[in-house]
Amino acid sequence: MKKDEEFKVVLGKKIKHLRALTKTTQMDLAHHLGIVSTGAISQVESGSKGLTVENIQRAAEFFGVHPAVLFSPVEMSADDLAIMRVLLDRIENKNRDSKKAKDYELIQRLVTSVEAA
Repeated sequence: MKKDEEFKVVLGKKIKHLRALTKTTQMDLAHHLGIVSTGAISQVESGSKGLTVENIQRAAEFFGVHPAVLFSPVEMSADDLAIMRVLLDRIENKNRDSKKAKDYELIQRLVTSVEAA
């Protein structure tokens, strides 16, 4: 399988997991992306069709994740995606929310201890 085809499959799985995680429909996503039919979203989720760079960025915004999550060729489970959503939220909001700042500090200590091990 070519890299482009592999990326489409991985992207499709991430989109499907994120939709399940956020309890949104294909219609909700299609509407946000300006796509007329849910069939196109179904094709994306099956890996037979890709998304434009712009729509990948819009999908990331829709799901509340950093675009890097969707652009990454790494396959992620629903749990991985849920963790990424929380981590990125804590990173982005560490200076605006004291609870998220404390969570960020805890994550930072955990990462540091893992790297030291």
